[in-house]
Amino acid sequence: MNEGGIALDPRLVIEGDWSANAGYLALRQILDHGELPTAVFAQNDQMAVGILRAAQDNGIRVPDALSVIGVDDIPLAAHFEPPLTTVRQDFAEIGRVAARLLFRALAQPGAPPEHVRLEPSLVLRKSTRVQRGL
Repeated sequence: MNEGGIALDPRLVIEGDWSANAGYLALRQILDHGELPTAVFAQNDQMAVGILRAAQDNGIRVPDALSVIGVDDIPLAAHFEPPLTTVRQDFAEIGRVAARLLFRALAQPGAPPEHVRLEPSLVLRKSTRVQRGL
């Protein structure tokens, strides 16, 4: 957002319990403020699904009026209406790295911590408007 010159509005940062219901309630809370953002980024796909439902229940067309993106790429993400754009994480690789780090910590208790960065991938589907050239 900083790179895009978009100021963060703290009223639009809403915590939830990672459930679809929390996503639904979050969009309702945003709507109660009166101004619909152009996009919503949910912390997981379950919350994004709740946002999709709240948008549908309130006559908000996704992605025409609101883009929605989640995280995790759950197996059903491609089957929602519209299919959910999401950030895919390689859970198998996360598990392998976690196990390796655990075994290392057990074998070498005093070793310095190892920082590992795993790159996610963006899975573009129909819940977001994609602008060419960005």
